[in-house]
Amino acid sequence: MVFNSLEFLLFFPLVVAGYYLIPFRFRWMLLLAASYYFYMCWKLEYVFLILFSTLVDYVAGIMIEKNRGRRPVMTLWLIFSLVLNLGLLFTFKYFNFFNENLRILFNAVNIVWHVPSLNLLLPVGISFYTFQTLSYTIEVYRGNYRAEKHPGYFALYVSYFPQLVAGPIERPGNLLPQLRQQHSWTYDNVTDGLKLMAWGFFKKLVIADRIAVYVDPVFADPSGYYGLNMLIPAMLLHIRVYCDFSAYSDIAIGAARIMGVQLSVNFDRPMFATSFRSFWRKWHITLTRFVMDYIFKPLISRVNHWGTAGRFFAIVMSFSIIGLWHGAAWGMVLFGFFNGLLVASESVKWPWQRWMDRFLHPRIVNFLNGVFVFVMICTTVVCFGAGSLPKLSLIYHNIFSAPLTPLTMQMFNGDLYSMMVLLLSIALVAIVEFAQKDQPLISGWINRLPWYGRWLFYLMIITLMFNFGLYSNKAYIYFQF
Repeated sequence: MVFNSLEFLLFFPLVVAGYYLIPFRFRWMLLLAASYYFYMCWKLEYVFLILFSTLVDYVAGIMIEKNRGRRPVMTLWLIFSLVLNLGLLFTFKYFNFFNENLRILFNAVNIVWHVPSLNLLLPVGISFYTFQTLSYTIEVYRGNYRAEKHPGYFALYVSYFPQLVAGPIERPGNLLPQLRQQHSWTYDNVTDGLKLMAWGFFKKLVIADRIAVYVDPVFADPSGYYGLNMLIPAMLLHIRVYCDFSAYSDIAIGAARIMGVQLSVNFDRPMFATSFRSFWRKWHITLTRFVMDYIFKPLISRVNHWGTAGRFFAIVMSFSIIGLWHGAAWGMVLFGFFNGLLVASESVKWPWQRWMDRFLHPRIVNFLNGVFVFVMICTTVVCFGAGSLPKLSLIYHNIFSAPLTPLTMQMFNGDLYSMMVLLLSIALVAIVEFAQKDQPLISGWINRLPWYGRWLFYLMIITLMFNFGLYSNKAYIYFQF
């Protein structure tokens, strides 16, 4: 089941109505049943993978806390959790990737590799709920959170349907206590949640899915696109990925808010970042924090004695893991690797940056830095559309081999009207996010508008969605991760 489907529009109001109508002590049962049903609508048998991860980490958490003070035993239970969860993730998501690359490597030295590939369908959202369960075990191991004794609430923490398949990746200290609280129906929660959901549907239906119509054929066969005719689809792909994923996060946060739960903010206006570090502090925030807390910090503590080289290595390695998390393909690994290089390079003050700081106004410097960050991130997001190394190489070759090729906009197939609607919708998102400033969620910005401004904004969004939204039940990009 996807958010942008008729099934969800029937399912969600029924869950909310039941949630507020039944006694508090039964609510966790309703939410747990709804969450499993939500996931089983995709593929029934794969719900057993969530049940397995839930059981593993429920037992591991209790045993870690039971053996508090006995470090070797605690470590064994942590390893038990890591091996089983990451082993499950590796089997379904990465086995064929590594197996195929080993086959290529051994064939190159005339050694026959007999290990067959696995014919397995990638479970939707497996990377998200695996990381969420691991964060629980690690936090209990570190003593930051007590083990959850109630199996029902823990199962709900792992499978909570608003953020089950594409995040945000929640820490136990934020989500578990809220699931245990008794939430009452409030006007503010419901209206703020509906505003977030409407904004998410607008970005998904009017922008992300419409960009896909134009951009997907370009990346399917990029051989006929050169210079700006390839660079502009790359930029639109970056906007599509942002609008698609942030739309899911908005809808998830909004749906949870209606039921009184505040999920973590996952995006904070990343398109206005003026440095690569700030971009990753604003983009997919919960994943970046996960990798920084559980991978980068332990890694940097071990290579810190290498000085600058150690920090550079830790940054690039951590971002390469972020890339691999996104998918079992070399294009994804390179996406992380390139972003790691960009972030690591900011530790050096380049001569042209010193010249800009000295002779240009700070606002102009920030604007130029923002444009530079946006363009460079676009060149790395190409990896999302390419996937394979040959296609990625062809796209980069076409972008830079003929930069003066006249702009034809052939990907729009002469549909000037749809193109203008799309560009105006993108401009609307940019204007609204610029106006948000210190408000990462649009509901806070809307609430500051006068009543006529709010209703004018609602009317504009609803009109655009009904007239220009694409209602094709197109899955969210991050479902595949």
